[in-house]
Amino acid sequence: MKLHAFIVLTAGLALAGRSAGEDIIRKDQEKLQGTWSLVSVEINGKALPREAIQGAELVVKRGKYAFTLGDTQLEITYKLDPAKKPKTIDITFNNGPQQGKTFRGIYALEKDKFKVCRAVEPEKERPTEFATRADSGLMLVVYKREKSAEKGKPAKILGTLTLDGKPVEGASVMLVPVADDGRPASALTGKDGSFRLTTFKVGDGALSGEYKIIVTKEGSNVAAVYSDPARTPLRYKAPSDGKLVLELRSR
Repeated sequence: MKLHAFIVLTAGLALAGRSAGEDIIRKDQEKLQGTWSLVSVEINGKALPREAIQGAELVVKRGKYAFTLGDTQLEITYKLDPAKKPKTIDITFNNGPQQGKTFRGIYALEKDKFKVCRAVEPEKERPTEFATRADSGLMLVVYKREKSAEKGKPAKILGTLTLDGKPVEGASVMLVPVADDGRPASALTGKDGSFRLTTFKVGDGALSGEYKIIVTKEGSNVAAVYSDPARTPLRYKAPSDGKLVLELRSR
């Protein structure tokens, strides 16, 4: 009788422990659900330019990621272990160049911020801290949860950029929201100086709001004032008629 009671008790404890672990995983999975925007990427101690990740979006549903950046769309399966310290995550690509490969990493969920530090190469050793260094073979990715105010549909905006009356090719045009909770929009100019603004996906436009405009182009005569967020005189309010004409003067 005593032996029977012991076996029942042991089985009960095992089941309770397994349920508690599953509950912890479920809670973090629930926290991850939704849409996240990419804030920063650091690889081997070097941060990628903001322009390179502008508009990148992560949608999490039921144990799967859907990552979008421009024309690139990746489907990713993830596995969490929040009981570890730091919490661990295994990421497996379901399509793309890394299809079928698994990357080991660690993660942290802090309010509206989601951080992942993982190996650049598949099946490599899992990192132990949220940091990268030169030749570390690690990348640190930070996402921010999209707030309800940010989920409006951007208005398509076509623009042109000229300097002293001539079109400027290869210039970076960035709209920085005046409001703290706004989303920036950006674009690169073509040969004829034309551009399409991007907020979430390529060419989708800009969200409603007031913006400061920053224009930069290395090796050009564009005045420095236009590339300084604190001094730029350029302003824009969206939505508008869908056109943005920037006529700059050389320094």
